[in-house]
Amino acid sequence: MWIYLTFGNEIKTLRVKLLHGMNDKQEVMTVKEKLFCETGVETVVSDW
Repeated sequence: MWIYLTFGNEIKTLRVKLLHGMNDKQEVMTVKEKLFCETGVETVVSDW
């Protein structure tokens, strides 16, 4: 399974593809919440 991280704006975008071992949707949602709480970065989970 892969995580795609996309950073940037309309002019310039960087996309990073990372391999991960999360198989449970709840685990993914926990990481999403933790990322927001610790960094303020909002995420979109798709194609689950």
